[in-house]
Amino acid sequence: MKYKYDILSKEEKRDLKNEYKNSTEENKKMYKKINRIKILCIIGIIYAVIMMIVDFSLHLSLVNKILDCLLLLFCLIFMVKINDITRMTLTKYLKSKKK
Repeated sequence: MKYKYDILSKEEKRDLKNEYKNSTEENKKMYKKINRIKILCIIGIIYAVIMMIVDFSLHLSLVNKILDCLLLLFCLIFMVKINDITRMTLTKYLKSKKK
């Protein structure tokens, strides 16, 4: 599904994000929560990759490998979904702003 946010240029996207953050206190809190989740996802992905390398290099048990793969999978899913939620939220804000 194409959002209006996807059509914008890089500068317009940056301006829209800044405008969204500064519009209300609720939007500011939402943006902080989204960024916090993104940071946790990135940390989880890095940790999962490092632990998978350690698991495979030291020939650890299958349970460790499966858990690290699951962590990586869920972090990637959360990252994709949080980006989708961000696009939906900013598109909604853009539509309401134009009215």
